[in-house]
Amino acid sequence: MFGPISNKISRAINIYRNDGLRTLLSESVKFGKTQYSRTVYIIRRTLTRFITGKNTNKKGDILYPYSKNHKDKWVYHDENWCKVIDRWKHREAIEKNRSLTLFETQQNSNNRIKWKGDNNLKIKSDEKKADRWVYLHLTVGEHYWRNYKWSFEISRSTDFKELQFGFRYQGFYNRYRFRYQDGAFHYDIVLNGKFHNSISVCPFKMKKENKYKIDIVIVDNRFILKIDNKVLLDEYDFMNCFSHGPCAIIVWEEECYPPIKSEIDNMSVVELVN
Repeated sequence: MFGPISNKISRAINIYRNDGLRTLLSESVKFGKTQYSRTVYIIRRTLTRFITGKNTNKKGDILYPYSKNHKDKWVYHDENWCKVIDRWKHREAIEKNRSLTLFETQQNSNNRIKWKGDNNLKIKSDEKKADRWVYLHLTVGEHYWRNYKWSFEISRSTDFKELQFGFRYQGFYNRYRFRYQDGAFHYDIVLNGKFHNSISVCPFKMKKENKYKIDIVIVDNRFILKIDNKVLLDEYDFMNCFSHGPCAIIVWEEECYPPIKSEIDNMSVVELVN
């Protein structure tokens, strides 16, 4: 597609002007074997950023927290959830294009979650056992959220393994997520049980007890992660896997230690409109 480095941008501009952005992005796929290879993704992301520029959407309706007359409860799951217990077997079946029947199981948080109002919560799991989860999500069928900004403040008291912020959440096996693990934030896509992890990675050290302001901006197929008003990840899904869906908060510790301790405060979701 492109010649020397000096000709890349001019060639890209010519394709965009003559044939449109769709053709430009389609041409860039020739650089790799799959849509999700990091090399292909980075090329497509770079071109799209260059062409489209900054996001100019405005705030719309407040989607969360709800009014006093409309309360909703986050769905809670942990390591006793059937989808967690059988996740490796399920993923193997999905990859082999086999059928699954999955039943939802009602679970109680058992004091792992403490809410103060609708937008402040504490997560605590200090049981000395491996493979501990706290899995929260809003009901998919009741939240047809498309473009929105999800904001909150978060602090961690322990260095548990994994912290996930899911968005346009469709279920355990289908979602976008920004994931914090091993001193970095990752952009992942979970699609039909297959985990396309670390499509993009940005190092960031979350210090214990520090409170961070998080903004996740979702507009069309562009997803931005801001921490303390600084853009950390600015990502795209060129496959347009999920057009809508609410939020999910997921934490995980693989070993018996350390405990899981985290606080999320001042959570809000605001619609974004053109």
